[in-house]
Amino acid sequence: MVSFSLRGLILSASIACLAVVAQAAPAPAPPTTPPPHTPPPHTTPPPPRNLDACGILATSNYPNITYEKVSACYLSIPFNNQVAGSTLETVITVFNDFYTFRDSALAPTLAAPFESAPVNIVEKLKAIGRTRYTSDH
Repeated sequence: MVSFSLRGLILSASIACLAVVAQAAPAPAPPTTPPPHTPPPHTTPPPPRNLDACGILATSNYPNITYEKVSACYLSIPFNNQVAGSTLETVITVFNDFYTFRDSALAPTLAAPFESAPVNIVEKLKAIGRTRYTSDH
């Protein structure tokens, strides 16, 4: 007949746990100092010689960005009536289907602190669509 004592069982379990923990967590290695990081040398490639107005603007840094350069870039992009029309239709669809404050914008009287007159955003966008433009600028 085999008999177990509670004290012996706890002692055996403690020794088994200690052995498992000792094997599972080896002692940490001593800390090492990583080598210093040296960034690669910074070289700026020369700008291409034949840049358009937007290319000139893109290669300009802050003090050299002028209104003339920005305006020349905008004016160099030709107006595309098809792109403008599809963009406007998308915006109108978004306002018709997803703009949650459309009813509030059309309300003749608004609760305080709002004091603006009613605005029919969709009609304003349609008026923009009926206007003929020569450029996007």
